[in-house]
Amino acid sequence: MDNGKELSSSVKFLIELMDDDNDQSASMAMAELLRNDSDVSDALHEMDKSDSPRLRKRTRQIRHAMSARSRRHIFDCPPDAPVSLLEGLTRLHLCWFDNDRQVLVDKQWNELEARFNKASPRNFSELSSFLQKEYPFKEANREFRPESFCLGVVLDDKTGSDLIFCCIALVLSQKISLKLHIIRTGMETGLIEDRSGLVMFPNDNWLLYDGVDGQQKVEYWDTREILRYTASVLFVSAIASDGFRYLYTIGAQLAAAVGEKSLAFLPFPYGDNDVSKGEFKQ
Repeated sequence: MDNGKELSSSVKFLIELMDDDNDQSASMAMAELLRNDSDVSDALHEMDKSDSPRLRKRTRQIRHAMSARSRRHIFDCPPDAPVSLLEGLTRLHLCWFDNDRQVLVDKQWNELEARFNKASPRNFSELSSFLQKEYPFKEANREFRPESFCLGVVLDDKTGSDLIFCCIALVLSQKISLKLHIIRTGMETGLIEDRSGLVMFPNDNWLLYDGVDGQQKVEYWDTREILRYTASVLFVSAIASDGFRYLYTIGAQLAAAVGEKSLAFLPFPYGDNDVSKGEFKQ
């Protein structure tokens, strides 16, 4: 393979392993290559031309993951220009559904905004009525699925996590100058209005209540916390499903959130830390 520079023996071995019959071995090799993408990008370009369909497919996957990881940064924005809640959720959707295009998610959101503008809610009560019609509660909303945390899926299926529904409602409320906050009480996520103190919860069909039970602890979530939590859910789901490709596109976001430039701090085979040998590098 003439790629313009000499490859190390370890990189050559990993490339050969990518064409292995064993999916787990190939996944480990791909994960290792993703950690050293600057060293192998030229080689991967040549591997696209391989005679092996399996190698070409895995090469496209790993190059796609590299590209997505490099351009979708959520948590390392400058303090004076933080990413918005809507933009952050859109980017996380594209990290999970990395074959989707942002223009399609934007189209879904614009269609929702058009329905919102037509309904013209003027206050918290009318917003509640709009949401009851637009996103009535479904039992499936309580199911834990990674897709339930992906904005485009929730907009399309009208089924999803109560957190994402609250985010949708919060962004819409800004169009009519309502001052709302996303809150967490027990196992439920809801919205509270500053002026009236009224609250509503998607999993209670958006009904309005005069505040929260005084015995319940109330946590207020800001944009950064919401995006980190959503990214964490998708990251854990990627590990559980052995989705190395999604693990790296989403994991790069979380690494940036804690000041890491790579995922080398993760346990083997995703990073440098080999838990089986009692090694953990800080």
